[in-house]
Amino acid sequence: MHRYDFHNSNDGHFYETREIMNAAYDHFHHPGELYVSSNHGVTRVQPEKFRLPATPSEKGFAISVEREWYADHVHPWVCDGAPCGPTGPRSMFGDFFGLLLSDDGRIWMGGLTTGAAIHWTPDLQLWRNSWKPDNPFDPYFGDGSGPPIFPTAREGDSVNIRAIAETMDGTIWFASGGNVGWRVRATSSSWSAGTIGSCWASPSADFSSGSRVTPRAIGWGSRRDCPASRSAGSTWIG
Repeated sequence: MHRYDFHNSNDGHFYETREIMNAAYDHFHHPGELYVSSNHGVTRVQPEKFRLPATPSEKGFAISVEREWYADHVHPWVCDGAPCGPTGPRSMFGDFFGLLLSDDGRIWMGGLTTGAAIHWTPDLQLWRNSWKPDNPFDPYFGDGSGPPIFPTAREGDSVNIRAIAETMDGTIWFASGGNVGWRVRATSSSWSAGTIGSCWASPSADFSSGSRVTPRAIGWGSRRDCPASRSAGSTWIG
């Protein structure tokens, strides 16, 4: 059994207390990869490579050993009241309860103010460079990078993403908590009237089939109606 200390390993000058909120383990795409989300972002772990500093040199700079098995960290953000700029306003993010490893191998994350997805990279430390040309978020919602997951009255307001799910047709669904008007609620036979869901799908997806609901949809670069699922059954997020 390993006991991890998920502190900031890309810059030891930052002391950040991490509260773990979710985890996803990759059994299929890149077996053995572990993703852990917290109040500060998402980290990537390779448990099989875990080891403690052994030599005096390693003990004097423990982060060098941690970087062999631990990539810290990524988090999408928006800014307080206006699009982000080189000098402000302050960035707004946190509480990444939503975490999903999708069928195409991307890890999706959703938190207090926004969400995003990021690709796997063979280089562990390159993975955390969530900007061009290294490994940019794909997609990145909000702050001018794409449409928001849920519209807000003001840039940077909370949307409280609590869960993410993928249906068999590749549609990504987000559930929001703490804002009653944005919750996706279901009864035993149908979606409750007046509720709103949100989904993301690739531009090539076929939306010709019918839907039991007409959610507020997020298509990358466009808005469109998304079916809850093309297969039998319902989409449940909790």
